[in-house]
Order: sequence, then C-alpha cells, then structure tokens
Amino acid sequence: MLTLSRRHFLKLFMGTVAGLSAGCTDFDNIVSGRLPPTEWENPIEEWIPSICQQCLGGCGLLVRVVGGRPVGVIGNPLHPINSGGICPKGLASIQSLNDPDRVQTPLKRIGERGEGKWQPISWEEANDLVVERLRALKEKDLTHSLAILAGQFTDLRDPLIRRFANAYGTPNYIRNRCFAPDEPAKAHSLMQGVTSPLGYDLMNTGLILSFGCSLLEAWVSPVFQLRAYGHIRQERRGNRGRIYVVDPRYSVTASKADQWIPIRPGTDAALALGLANVMIQEWIYDLKFVESNGSGFEDWTDHDGKHHMGFKTLVLNEYGPLKVSSITGVPVKTIFSLARAFASTKPALALGEKGLSYHPNDIYTRMAIHSLNGLSGSLGSAGGLTVQSDVPTLTWPALEQNEQVRRANFRPRIDGAGQGRYFLATDAVENFPQNVIAGQPYPVDTLFLVHTDPLFSHPRRENFIEALRKIPFIVSFSPFLDETSLYADLILPDHTFLERWQGSPVRHVSGFNLFSLGRPAVTPIHETRDTGDFLIGVAKKLGDGMAKAFPWKDWQALLVQTTRGLYDSEEGYIVSIPEEEAFRQFLERSGYRTRKEKSFEAFWDSLSAKGAWWNPGGSSTKLRDLIPTPPGKFAFYSRLLEERMRTAAENSGGMKRLLAELGLEARGDRLYLPHHETVEGQENSESSFTLNAYRIMSMSGVTASQPWLQETLAPHVKETWENWVEINTRKAEEMGIRDGDRVWLESSKGKIQLRAATSSTVAPDMVHIPFGQGHRAYGRWAKGRGSNPNDVIISLDDTLKGFGVLAGTRVTITKA
Repeated sequence: MLTLSRRHFLKLFMGTVAGLSAGCTDFDNIVSGRLPPTEWENPIEEWIPSICQQCLGGCGLLVRVVGGRPVGVIGNPLHPINSGGICPKGLASIQSLNDPDRVQTPLKRIGERGEGKWQPISWEEANDLVVERLRALKEKDLTHSLAILAGQFTDLRDPLIRRFANAYGTPNYIRNRCFAPDEPAKAHSLMQGVTSPLGYDLMNTGLILSFGCSLLEAWVSPVFQLRAYGHIRQERRGNRGRIYVVDPRYSVTASKADQWIPIRPGTDAALALGLANVMIQEWIYDLKFVESNGSGFEDWTDHDGKHHMGFKTLVLNEYGPLKVSSITGVPVKTIFSLARAFASTKPALALGEKGLSYHPNDIYTRMAIHSLNGLSGSLGSAGGLTVQSDVPTLTWPALEQNEQVRRANFRPRIDGAGQGRYFLATDAVENFPQNVIAGQPYPVDTLFLVHTDPLFSHPRRENFIEALRKIPFIVSFSPFLDETSLYADLILPDHTFLERWQGSPVRHVSGFNLFSLGRPAVTPIHETRDTGDFLIGVAKKLGDGMAKAFPWKDWQALLVQTTRGLYDSEEGYIVSIPEEEAFRQFLERSGYRTRKEKSFEAFWDSLSAKGAWWNPGGSSTKLRDLIPTPPGKFAFYSRLLEERMRTAAENSGGMKRLLAELGLEARGDRLYLPHHETVEGQENSESSFTLNAYRIMSMSGVTASQPWLQETLAPHVKETWENWVEINTRKAEEMGIRDGDRVWLESSKGKIQLRAATSSTVAPDMVHIPFGQGHRAYGRWAKGRGSNPNDVIISLDDTLKGFGVLAGTRVTITKA
C-alpha cells in the first residue's frame, strides 16, 4: 500500500493540478511513481512570448511553461496591441495544443472521399508524394492547375505562400475570407488611392459612429478596441468620447453606446447619405477641407465638355431625411440629431467594416459611410484617419521567373477575380466551386488547403463538395480533422501556434507600426510540421527556380533574415517596460536617439525575449500619404472606379452587359458616386423573418473544439455548448414560443434546430443567430454541437467584392 506524508501529498496534488491544467497525458505516471521526482518536484518555470492566433487581432501572449509544459496563457504586458489584456479565446488557446483529437501524424486517404479512412505515413513519403505531383504538372506545363485555398491569417505565411505560388507558376492563390484587415478596404482605395490600410485613431477620437461594426466583440482586435473604449470614455480635458451604433441587432457594442440606432438590414448607405444631406443642408460640414482637398463634391465638366453630377447634387436631390427614414426605418428626428452630433464633434470617425461585409453592395455602402469622414475633415488629424506605413522588414530576394512560369502566372484565375464582373475583387471564393465543377477556365488538378474549412464556413457547402470530388489530388495542412480535410488525399498537419515560430507585421492598428515575434512555447508534442518548413522543403526538392526562390534553411531562418530589416532601418524599438519607454521618450525630445542593442544578434535575442518591435511614429497623418493618387484629392466621385469599370466593360462586351451581370440599378454618374442600391429581397410574408447571422467574441468556427469556450459561451442568454436564435418577445408569444424552447428555423435551403432566446430589442421581422457552432467534424468537443447558420443561409453573389452575401435570407420559425 502506498503511504504519503502530508508534504508529499501536497507535492503530488500540485503536480496533478499542473498536469491537468495543461491537458497532461502523464497523470497516471505521476500517480504510479513511474516518473522520477526530479521531473516534477522542482520544475523550471519560463514565460515564452507568443502571438495569439485565435482571431486576427494579433495580441501578444506570454505562455507559462513549467518543466517544459505550457500550463497557462496571459497577455503580454509589453505588447502595444493588448498591453497585457486578453480575451476568452486567448485564455483558452492552450486547449488547441492539448486537443485529444488533433491530427498527430501525416495521413493518406485509403477510403472514399469523406469516408474518414486513413493510413499514417512518414513525412518523407508525404514530401515525395507532393513533389512528384508538382513536378509532373511542371513537366506538362500545367503548373497553373495548382490552386491554393487559404483562410484567415495575417502573418508572414501569407507572403510565403504567395511567393510559392508565383515561383511555381500558378495565379491561383485564393483567400477564403470576407474581411482583410491587412489590406486597404476597396472603398478607401477607390476614394483615396491608398495601397495600405487606413488606421482609425480610436484612442484619441471624440466620437465614433459605427455602422454594423462589432467594435467590442469580433472586429479586428477586440482587446485593443476595448482599451480604446475605456480610454475615450474617461473624462479628458472635460471631454468624454461618445459612441453611436447603427446596427439591426442590439449587440454588446450597442449596449455600451450612448445611442443605439436600429436599422433595416442593408440600408446603411441610405442612412449615411441622409446624414450627409443634413450636414450639407445646414452647412455644418468641414467646408475648408472639402474645398481644398475634395474632388467630385460639386458638379463638374470633364475635358470633353461633358457635364457630371457631383456628390452634393446627388445627396441633396435623392437622400432627404424623409425619404431616408422610409428606407431605413430610422426616425427623421434621429437622422437630424445624429448628423449634428457627428458634424459638431472634432475629431469624429465613421466606421463601416466587418458587419457590412455580410450585406449586399458592400463597396457602395462603405463609400457612403467613408464620405462622412471626408465631410467631417477627419483625415490627417489626431483622433481621425491615418495611413499605416510599411513595417521595415528586409525585402526578400526578387523572383527569377522563366518564360514558362511567367506565362502561367498571367493565365486567368480559377475564381475569376480581377476579370469581368469580378473586376474589383482580389479574391472571388464564391465563384471557385462552380468554376471547378465546370472546368473553367481550365481544370484544377491539385488543391492545397491552408487553414480553411469551406465545408463549414461557406454557405455553398454542397457546391464545394461537388467541386472537391472533381479535383484529383487534395492536400490539407489542417492540424485538425475538419469537414473539408475529410475530402483530402493527404493531411499534413501543421503545428499549433504554440509550437511554432511566428512573425507578424501588424498594420491594422492606428498610431504605430508593429512587428510581433512568437517563439515555440513547447517542442511539438506530435509528429506535426510547420507548413512554412514543408513548403520550403518542397521548393528545394523541385530545384531550379523554386530552390532559388527559397534560399533559407527553414522557416525560422526566414524569420531571422526578415527581422534584420527592423535592425538595419534604425527605426523603432523593441518593446520595454513603461519606465524605460518614458526615459527613451525624454531623450528623444531632447534630441538624442538611443539604441540599446549594439548588434543584430543582440537585437534578435531581445526581440525573441520580449515579443515585439514597434515604431510609435509609424502612422502618417500627412495628406499626401493619405491621398496619394493624383490630384491628391478625396474622391467623392471616384474616377478610379470609373476607369476600372469602363475597362472591365470593354473586356466584357460593353457597359450594358457588365451592369446586367453586376445586378446594379444605378446608371450614369451614380455608378461612381456613393449611393444606396435597392436589394431585391427573397419572397416575404407575415410569417417569415429576415435572418441576421453575426459573430461573438467567445466563439468562432476554429475555436469550437475548445471546451472552456463552449462552457462559457453566452452567459447573457444562459447558453453553453450550442447556439441560439434571438427572436422578438411579443412575436414569440404570438407563436406560442417561450424563452428556452427548442424551435425549427427553416429557409428554402434547409432547416436547423436551436433554442429560442426572446428579447424585446429584436425587431419583430428579424431573427439573429451567432456563427461558430454546428460542426459535422472537428473533434469531440465541436462535432454535433448546435447548428450551423450556413445550412439555411442562401448565399447571393456580391461580385464587386467577390464574397457572398450572408445576410438577408428569409426564414420561418416553428416550435420543435
């Protein structure tokens, strides 16, 4: 019989807790005494910097490692984005490392696609299979038939994969994402000519007017935005920042705002232009900025003597408050008060970002919202809009492409992005499955899937399944057996982010430039491999131009060389404690610039230890940087859009045909001005509702396999481990539905079952469902939990942006 003293019992108990908190698989060994006491009695404790990959926010983490095992995660207090803060997804990230259902070794399919029968293979065999396939395509001059479908990530893997595609000879690097914070919004490019993302100076603004932007929940970097919210809500020089939220749903952000303005879905452009109407009618816009730095505001005549309508004429003639109220459902009184509040506050910001990307005519809507920033003169001032400078990392060697590769890269893309009706789209994943099925413009032979699961995340699941069945060879790099990976021929599991090196230039936060570096917190616990290392290895085996394109030994060596540019630039600093930072700022104000690190080796060691380099002056407020396109004017009338559309029309059989394909009702000058497009809705009836799907902070599709998040999913509606449908209380009572009842939600596409969450804040003709649940695979903690809104969403094309419309599906509800 085993006897324990009190001292040894406490040691055993504490070791057990540490093991369980880390998902320790050696619990039995500890209890049985098979592990030597030296391995757990006096463990070494370390704090390893990392970058959270649970969303696109880019928060810095510190991973607590005890005895070589990660046991906890906190926010990195030195990191400029989150300053030690952390959200629920960040706290739960350690569970992705210890997930019992991770893919633990390369797998080769031995059954039918989707059947889930696999044979473990070695990395050497996997590498040979991929190299042989790619070499065969190259010998047949079919490199363009390789497609790479990648999901949401913003680190250096993106330029690495793009370089791999360009060096091999395929134009088909396609991103499956509805939102790209590392790129400028199309509306901003069309109105300002910027090629870098604009930054919103949330920390110093006086008023935020948010159109459908889940500022405090799931937009870009919620932790940073929560910090900004706390900052502007404090009394600063007698001023307290105000927030107004325009959203069909009473969101968390709306609940924290000074005023929530409920609106009919898809009518945000009309409201924005109605506000512009009041500002112009009452002469409360920034007249000096518009006259000096605006173009297309007044009517104008081109070089051929043709008269053109300006923004002012359009807005005054077509967007009066009474008409806008009838379109949006927003009271006339609210339109006037909101316009006056926005115009009278300096500085003020109008945001129209992620939430609107689910609605039709996203680009025109964002142009309408962005016109408010032009009217308020918010460009180039503290608390307004800035443009993010490039992070000065070392430029990679130029690609040397032979004629075969160049010719392949100029072929049309499988998804049609940049061509025809998709002439503005960077990616058109909506078009990908139907073109693969049709074999247009050519068949796809090989598909790489990099951190994307379209069979879960995309409404056109059946189309994607049919497309996948037509592709002869599919390779997934997912660490988890998700829905799409079930259709792969090879699964080559990537590390989780806690097991690999990470490098991420950050350009989506205003006020500074930032490069985050994450170190592996633990030696990989399974036979997984960094996707970057695998692609570099494949390139070297393919030889010739591919090998020259990837001169680095591995992914870590690439990161080291890339960060050399930070050191050589003599800009910015490695993050430091507040006292050091204050002293550095004092020296700089006195005319001294200090550099702590005397060599690149010392710089790299310090960066690896602290996790980030930043340049507090990395955002530009100069108008020549904010509006770089000649003639350097804020374009209320976008001549750039006019030029792009006319070119597309010439290549598509004329303007009439192009507009018919785009489904636009506007004609003439209105096409190049911000305007509201009437959306042809689906069949409406008194018994149907408009479905609005949204995202929450505590859950996304990729985090559904983490039980901590499932268990703390939604305290406000008392839900765990499944999702729900929000429905108007009175409407629910009329249908005999009470809070917590199970209901069927049905569209013409299909039906799903959820619990009802009744609320008086829900519009009587709408229902709301959060994304994130309803997996058919993805491990024991995710599979079969709740329902996937994509199973009922009828996705329509928004060809200008290239991503489908996720809002507006009509549904009925019945008690289950």
